[in-house]
Amino acid sequence: MIQRNRMTNLVAATLIVSVQSLALPAAAGAAPASLSGALVRAADQTPLVGAKLHVGNPETGAIVTSSPTDAKGAFAVEGLSPAVYELAVETNGGLYVVTTPVRLAPGQARTLSVAIASTAAQVEDDDDDKPGAAAAPTKTSLWENPLTAALIVLGAAIVVGFVVDAATDDEGEDEASPSN
Repeated sequence: MIQRNRMTNLVAATLIVSVQSLALPAAAGAAPASLSGALVRAADQTPLVGAKLHVGNPETGAIVTSSPTDAKGAFAVEGLSPAVYELAVETNGGLYVVTTPVRLAPGQARTLSVAIASTAAQVEDDDDDKPGAAAAPTKTSLWENPLTAALIVLGAAIVVGFVVDAATDDEGEDEASPSN
């Protein structure tokens, strides 16, 4: 009887682990997001034909590049994980960095118009409540870059370590000798 209970418990535990492991991949993966829209010249709103949009995730370092734009300047980038992305537009005239980062939520299909000027790229978010409203620039801090934040923390730890070491320095004191 005891052996049968052990076997039942073992089978039950195996089933529970199996069912949980099957459910994990479905719960762990967030729905991919996408970006689409048009790349245009800021001066006259004419399409940029043959340009490419580079979508970079600063946290992972991954960069996804769109196919060259068509006659309407249309681009599409799919299969992006939810994150805040930095954008750049590559044309025959050079590489233009978009100053406004773009946040993508799980499963979001976002439409953007990216206008290229001679000195910068400007994003117009077609998903806003006000059509054609330029995306507001966001302020960035040193803490948003993981490498910079890690260096700040490491530097602070070293300084605190030196201060604690100096405050507890016993080298200059005479130690009492044990009495016999």
